[in-house]
Amino acid sequence: MDISLREIQENDLEQIMEWRMRPDITRFMNTDPVLTLEKQREWLTYIRKEDKVKYWMILIQSRPVGIINLADIDWEGGSSSWGYYIGEKKARSFQAAMSLEMSLYDYVFDALSFKELHNEVFSLNRAVIKIHEACGSIVVREEKGEIVKCGVSYDVTHMSITRDDWFSVREKKKYEKINFQTDMRLHHIGYAVKNIEESAKKFEMGGDRKSSVDFDDTHRNVRIIFLKNADDGPLLELVAPLNENGEKAANAAKEQNEAQKSPVTRRLSLSHNTSEPYHLCYEVSNLNRMICELKRQSFYVVKPPEPAVAFHGKNVAFLLSRETGLLELLEKDDLF
Repeated sequence: MDISLREIQENDLEQIMEWRMRPDITRFMNTDPVLTLEKQREWLTYIRKEDKVKYWMILIQSRPVGIINLADIDWEGGSSSWGYYIGEKKARSFQAAMSLEMSLYDYVFDALSFKELHNEVFSLNRAVIKIHEACGSIVVREEKGEIVKCGVSYDVTHMSITRDDWFSVREKKKYEKINFQTDMRLHHIGYAVKNIEESAKKFEMGGDRKSSVDFDDTHRNVRIIFLKNADDGPLLELVAPLNENGEKAANAAKEQNEAQKSPVTRRLSLSHNTSEPYHLCYEVSNLNRMICELKRQSFYVVKPPEPAVAFHGKNVAFLLSRETGLLELLEKDDLF
């Protein structure tokens, strides 16, 4: 069916507003909101910054058709609630619903190693309850009159699935696997180099061009320059030790102890001063939330978030795993 997901963007807001106020959608939702574009912008800012929620736009054949989300995320306890709706009626199908739900289970239980996922459904929405049951969820309880809208009470069915239960039934399910890990865009590849000027000249022979002047990050004890390829791929970041070689800081080098040395010094010593890639940097919309996700995937936080001179004070963090090596996470600019 060619189903994919992406982050919600500002130009999606009017469409989402139209979906969310339609009677066929609000019929099975907890509220019947009256929305404005200003409220939608506030909502988008909230979901981009809040660590306990995560939203995706659902696309079928690259066309936006609905929303799926996690809410009330408990990173320490390993649980979350979830929900979704398909706003485009022609896109609604049993196959799409099954693929979305079971792929979400894969993401939550495989990538995040959560223990439990739960959701709530209006009891009169029997079709969706049956889909959840077909995917492996079970009914936990029914609360009579739990939601009241416009003076009318609605019964709510609470459902749940555990990690163990999903793993026990997954092999029997057939579904299109959908990627939920969409919030990481490769920004640059970091190279550890001994001499930043000489290394830049060599990279320029391959078509890379300077996109910044070299500058000193005294907090991290590194010199940095960015190079950009004509093919518009990720940037190259050349990182050289600061205050550890050259006439510029020969005296300062003698005064440094091991703890104060540049983070690329040991890397260069291991490679006998041969330049080599040593980290990948990914741009993310919510730095703290992505750190939580990666920690659930056995990444270790080497450097917690702090402002970086190279990115005009935007926060960066460094994480490490045996399988990927060192990753840098860079927060995106604010939306508005």
